[in-house]
Amino acid sequence: MKNKLIDALGFLGAVNVFVVPIVFAFGQDPLFPLPGLYFIEIALVGLVAAYSIFRRTWPLVPWLASGILLAFVVLGAWTIGFFLIPAVFAFSVAGYLSDGKPAGTLVRFAGSGILAALVQAFVMVMLINVA
Repeated sequence: MKNKLIDALGFLGAVNVFVVPIVFAFGQDPLFPLPGLYFIEIALVGLVAAYSIFRRTWPLVPWLASGILLAFVVLGAWTIGFFLIPAVFAFSVAGYLSDGKPAGTLVRFAGSGILAALVQAFVMVMLINVA
């Protein structure tokens, strides 16, 4: 039962990160490079996270993916961010449920997700300032 829930959460997150950017991409007139690159990054992060969840490999990956997507949620709060919350939630819960290790591992994985969010936010802000 637990494995089916983990798989369902991985599937939900993967569908979310593919559908949301596609919907927003069709809403853009000229899709200048940064939004298009961000949409590709969102989809690839979701694909890697879903693969990791389905194959039960790399238990850190769902946490990193939820952290990266959390940066999009916060920085894109008035546009795409709100619609990525289900993926952040799904990947975080799947990462939590799939980790059968002691609490110290949970803290390390959640901390890695927060670090991934900070790094992603820094990269996004720097790219926006350069463009």
